[in-house]
Amino acid sequence: PDPLHTTRYRSVPTRFTYTHTDTHTRHVQWYLNFSNPQLFYFCLSSTLRQDEHQCLEHPILHCVRQMLTDTGSEHSITQAEGVSTPVLFRGVERRASFAMGQFYGEHHFAEASHSDLAAALTPVPITHSNILAVSAPQKGEGPHYSFTHILDAVMAVYSGFMAARHESAQFFDAPYVVINTGNWGTGAFCGNKVLLALLQLIAARAARVDELVFHTFDSSFDVARNVLSQLIAEAEDNSLGSLLHHVHKLGYVWQ
Repeated sequence: PDPLHTTRYRSVPTRFTYTHTDTHTRHVQWYLNFSNPQLFYFCLSSTLRQDEHQCLEHPILHCVRQMLTDTGSEHSITQAEGVSTPVLFRGVERRASFAMGQFYGEHHFAEASHSDLAAALTPVPITHSNILAVSAPQKGEGPHYSFTHILDAVMAVYSGFMAARHESAQFFDAPYVVINTGNWGTGAFCGNKVLLALLQLIAARAARVDELVFHTFDSSFDVARNVLSQLIAEAEDNSLGSLLHHVHKLGYVWQ
């Protein structure tokens, strides 16, 4: 793969808005699910983070989790032998909008009143979302990322992005593929925001994604974009391996 392929990327200070596939522009939108190794594992939990919020607005995903549980298949479906195996869903019905706001985190959602929850939940006309579930690497031993952790992370999103490109061809002959993502793997998995944004940028270029939209309320994406520009300018060659070795030398630490 060519890490210098031009991918358009931008950041937006919003949560996912789930724009539907546009038949006129041939834009195919994909939305990351910041997955646990067990797919949709926390969708019925008392917490509310990105994974749970996405399931709340797309209730059919709860049924997927229930099916996995009922059939005894609730194993690490987004990981196999420690390697990330992304899972994709096309055309998932979105039936509601939930204003996450004050409910984000460990306890706020569980302790909220029924009336507050009802006020935050708004039924919407049914649209269809494309979901890309990718499990991030979990914190290893020691404060710094090893090269293996970096390689595993970039290959996880790279394989997911490539699969999204392949699946997008089911919509159009020459689709414009848009990946919507954010601070993947930076919550419970203790990932470094700048590093994981940087690796997603690299993976998007390597997978020849047309556009990467980063939904964030902080500066991590802008910092990562500047780091990537500098690395490319200083690159001795165009290989992905060389670029990742330079990333490793920057000494990123787990959060």
